[in-house]
Amino acid sequence: MRKPEKFLLEPHPDGSYFHLLQRFLQREARRNSPRTVERLYYNLHPLGKKLQNPPLAEISRNDLHAYQQELWLTHAAETVRTVTADIRHFFKWCKKRGHHSRNPAKRIKSVNATRSPRRRAHAVPESDVTAVFNHLSAQLQHLIHRDIFGNLTTPDTTAWGNHDRRVLRDLLALTFLYETGARAGELSKLGSHAMNEAIGRPSPACTYTVTVTGKTENRNRHFTQSTAELWHIWQQVRPAGADQYAITGWQRNDPPQPIVANGISNILVRRCEDAGVKVFRANALRHAKIKRARLAFGLEVTGRLMDHSSLRSTMNYANIESDELTKAAQVTGLQTDLWTGKPKNRPQTR
Repeated sequence: MRKPEKFLLEPHPDGSYFHLLQRFLQREARRNSPRTVERLYYNLHPLGKKLQNPPLAEISRNDLHAYQQELWLTHAAETVRTVTADIRHFFKWCKKRGHHSRNPAKRIKSVNATRSPRRRAHAVPESDVTAVFNHLSAQLQHLIHRDIFGNLTTPDTTAWGNHDRRVLRDLLALTFLYETGARAGELSKLGSHAMNEAIGRPSPACTYTVTVTGKTENRNRHFTQSTAELWHIWQQVRPAGADQYAITGWQRNDPPQPIVANGISNILVRRCEDAGVKVFRANALRHAKIKRARLAFGLEVTGRLMDHSSLRSTMNYANIESDELTKAAQVTGLQTDLWTGKPKNRPQTR
């Protein structure tokens, strides 16, 4: 049973936020697809959790405004726009049904994706990604090792518990996103068949290409043996059920289910906190992938690697950071001392 379905069965006091959210979701379920209801749950449930499920009549405009401001600190503008729209929709329904004397969300400004003060996206530092990789892999050292031929293997699949499987799943998801630069939504929809087909084909230089679907049209994503090795282990120990998806989520005593894009984002947030690094999301990994490729091979090859439709799409991600400008200024500056004629000692740059 998925989280939205579980939530609808929970007991909550009459008139509380969660009680009315249950009624709202039940109404929406009769009018919309399960995917829409799931989105509404994930966008509206955190607000009730943040406010500790108060009587809905006690929620004020200031409460909603403060919550929206917190969202700006941790979410992209497009996400804030969607959450804000769903909050306005929910409280409009509450006012219409007489559950609130007024609509506290009416004056909460809707986020316009083209005019909102969007924060400039940055690539996640490689040191932070490495810290999360090390934190996860250290938890699997007793289960995974390389044999005498150098192959990654797990000798005893019966020794894997649910905690170990979640660590491996999260490590696989992080590795795939790091190597491919894929979006979280693309990974959430990726099928096991596509991965098996990609890895099963002979490919030069130990690289593999898988086709994903997501925000835009189908795109090709490329990964190396590092992701392929983890995939082989995951296929041996993953919980039974929902095998059609590459990445799945599950709760105790419940069968695995496809994991949504927000779920993958939550995985990254949780693992960053566990590793003690600043939280980053899939989009920051995407920027890091494009930055690495751009510095190594230039914009044209990077565009081909990321399967962008035009070079302009690649340039939109190619934020030039201050350390790169500093290094460029030094390398293209005067290289000799005018008074001695000798080469300058270049300052070290980070």
